[in-house]
Amino acid sequence: MYKILIVDDERMIREGIQSVLDWDSLNIDEVFLAESGRQALECLKEHPIDILLTDICMTEMSGLTLTQQCIDSYPNLKVIVLTGYDSFDYARRALQLKVQDFLLKPVDESVLTESIAKQIHEIKKEALEVKKKKESRRALGISDQNQVTAYVRNLLAQRDVSECLDFLQNNYPKVVNQQIVVALILIPVFHEGDNKHASLQKLLNLCMKSVDLKGKGITLLGEDENNLVLI
Repeated sequence: MYKILIVDDERMIREGIQSVLDWDSLNIDEVFLAESGRQALECLKEHPIDILLTDICMTEMSGLTLTQQCIDSYPNLKVIVLTGYDSFDYARRALQLKVQDFLLKPVDESVLTESIAKQIHEIKKEALEVKKKKESRRALGISDQNQVTAYVRNLLAQRDVSECLDFLQNNYPKVVNQQIVVALILIPVFHEGDNKHASLQKLLNLCMKSVDLKGKGITLLGEDENNLVLI
C-alpha cells in the first residue's frame, strides 16, 4: 500500500480531491493533507510519503519551491503538480525539477487517477529493479567467495601455487604484500541433533565480518569443512 500527500492552500480543493478519488483501487491506504509547503515538509518528515500532489500557486510557498526542497531529501518521491494557469514557464520549471506530471486545474477525476496510477506503477518498477540488483550482487558475492575459497585451499595444500599467488596479488594485494598470519579455528564436536551447517555458517559470518570487511584478510572453510582458516 502507498501514501499520498495533497498540498493546496484552498481547503475545498484538497478535501475535494481527498473525497472524490477511489483510493482503494489505487492501493493507497493513507491520504495526508497540508495547506502549505511548511506543513507539507513537516508531514514528509513524519511519514513515508510515496506521492506528492501539490498546487503550484500557494501564498506561503509555491509548489515548485516545495518540490525543489524535496529533491535532495526524498529522491524517490513522485511529484505531480497542479496549476490553474496554462503557463509555459511553470511547465518548463516543473520539467527542470523532474516533476513526474503537470496537470491543469480543474483536473478531471479520471486524468488525475491515471496520473497517480502511473506513479505507483513506476514505484513498483523501481522497487523490482532494486530487488534484482540486490539479488545479483548477492549471487556475485557467493561466486567470488567460492573462487577465493578454491584458490586459497590450493595454496595451503601447495597446489598451483604460482596461479594462486597471482590471483591473490590481483584481488587481495593488501594481504599478499605484507606479513601474514594464518590461523586455524578448529570446530567443536557436534552432538547429534545439532545443526552443523548453521553453526558453521554463523561462525564463518562472524569471522568474515571481523576480518574480510576491513579489507585486511580472508576467511574460508577448510578443505574438509571441519575447520575455519583465517588469513
